[in-house]
Amino acid sequence: AANLTGLGGLDIRSLALISPAGLGPQINGDYIEGFLSANTEAVLKIWLEVLVHKPASLPGALLRATLTARDGTAMVANQKKVSVGLFAGNTQLFSIKDALDKFTGPIRAIVGSDDRIVPPTHITAAPPHVGIHHLPQVGHLPQLEAAELTAKLVAETVRSAG
Repeated sequence: AANLTGLGGLDIRSLALISPAGLGPQINGDYIEGFLSANTEAVLKIWLEVLVHKPASLPGALLRATLTARDGTAMVANQKKVSVGLFAGNTQLFSIKDALDKFTGPIRAIVGSDDRIVPPTHITAAPPHVGIHHLPQVGHLPQLEAAELTAKLVAETVRSAG
């Protein structure tokens, strides 16, 4: 989303970034590989649990929906193609820093303090005009683990753009 702001022709007025990548070099490449190679419910469940601080907060429907969406489709193959262009092992191959520097609208970043996919410390590399919200006891999915607060912050960001 951040890099789309520099393409022109799009009316982007604000950015609400949830667990943003692209602000530092590290990423949990083991998670990416494990998630993309998981082909049973038991294995996929283990990798989905890495996404959250409290595995019990994962709805069972998410596991079933993920398996259903993968079944008989090229979804995983396409996700693997995308991941090869974005990540190499435990390294991110892209940056959103320049895009954030140039964007003049309101920007908020919402990060879980217990994110095990993208190190939450990466957010300190964001430009000073980015509003940063660290959510305690939240992993990589604030929209799931802190849904009400995340929705409020996103709505406020959209409204603040006028």
